[in-house]
Amino acid sequence: MKHFPWLVVGILWMNSPLLRGEDSKTLERLQQVKNVRMIEMLDLTEDQSVRFFARLHEHNRMKEELKKEKSAGLEKIERLLRNRAADEELRSMFTEILAIDAKLCEQERNFFQSLQDLLSVEQQAKFLLFDRQFQKELFDSLNEIRRQRQGRSE
Repeated sequence: MKHFPWLVVGILWMNSPLLRGEDSKTLERLQQVKNVRMIEMLDLTEDQSVRFFARLHEHNRMKEELKKEKSAGLEKIERLLRNRAADEELRSMFTEILAIDAKLCEQERNFFQSLQDLLSVEQQAKFLLFDRQFQKELFDSLNEIRRQRQGRSE
């Protein structure tokens, strides 16, 4: 695995601060590793990188807003259930949650379509596969670190 060092650095950054409760720094560092890996995997030029990450940042911001809205709706459903609300009240919340899910899907579709003028078809395909590949590499790296630790402790 040629990108193993990046993943190990990401894992090490990720592990120690999490134990001390520094979640935001850890997530930021992991995101930096992920961004570098994305640039490598998609083989982005400098100009593409700048434009791509500007769009990605805006897309992620909008997604986070929708996820917060959905979370608030789910919390309301929890309150309604605790208070034994009427079926109609609950049913109206289902509609709201499903509408937010539809907005999330639309946001994903719009973002991907916005990449057509920026990325080649091959880069778009690699982008679609990126998260799965990154997670697999991260998982494989974690397993390798575990195996190495077990080898030392025996």
